[in-house]
Amino acid sequence: MRPSNGIGKPLLYLLGICGLIVFAFYDLSISRFLYQPQALLARAVHVAGEWPNSIAMIFSGCVLFGGRDRWSLHPARELLGALPVFVGMGILFPHTWYHLLGIWPPLWLSCAVVLLGGAFLLLLFASGDPNVYRRLRGIAMTALLLSVFAILSVNLLKLIWGRVRFYDMLPDCTAFTPWYLPQGFTGNASFPSGHTANACTSLILWLFAERSTHPVARRVLYLFPVFWITLVAFGRIMYGAHFASDVLVSILLCTSAFGFLRREMMAGHIGG
Repeated sequence: MRPSNGIGKPLLYLLGICGLIVFAFYDLSISRFLYQPQALLARAVHVAGEWPNSIAMIFSGCVLFGGRDRWSLHPARELLGALPVFVGMGILFPHTWYHLLGIWPPLWLSCAVVLLGGAFLLLLFASGDPNVYRRLRGIAMTALLLSVFAILSVNLLKLIWGRVRFYDMLPDCTAFTPWYLPQGFTGNASFPSGHTANACTSLILWLFAERSTHPVARRVLYLFPVFWITLVAFGRIMYGAHFASDVLVSILLCTSAFGFLRREMMAGHIGG
């Protein structure tokens, strides 16, 4: 489904509403059927499913830093563009380490990787043509805003909903609650899915597809986000971390946000 397709948005919402109705009755049954936490897909998605969000942040910071005005009268403000690089690195490295090993990395190691890795990327991009980066400013700002939206919106809803994860209610599943009944501040964080929301940041590739003149590249850039989001959604259900309704709500939230940000970018309101 291409973002320029006028039928796409109503169809997405229609399918989403139908899905939520179905999942209100079959969420638990679907999770029981798909639960395979040791499966390769479930474990791989647990580790790498959120990478698009951090990569989008790093990309946006590199572009904003590379396209800065190097003779500006406000150098501190211009250098703020580099901040997303360190934020993205600060999320990507420790979370990947934790998902792989089950423990957080030492603080000194995280700081060293984030600072040295971020500095290397910024130095690499600083040597490029600022005009090239400025032409990508709209995509970079859209990527940054979508990344921030995915993190903030999902984590806020997690706090309010307090839904128990599937693997935390095994074996009897007596703590199950349907998606439409928020439980308040329980500390549980099943609804909605953070991994799926962060995977939706890969939709930024559609903006590159719209600029590409190579047919094969366009198809790959359009199809990869759909493939990745679907993979992550199924992987999280298989891992037992989320129900089908959790991942669906994340997809609806972030695809809607992407559509809005894309329209604003095309109108020149973002990165113009």
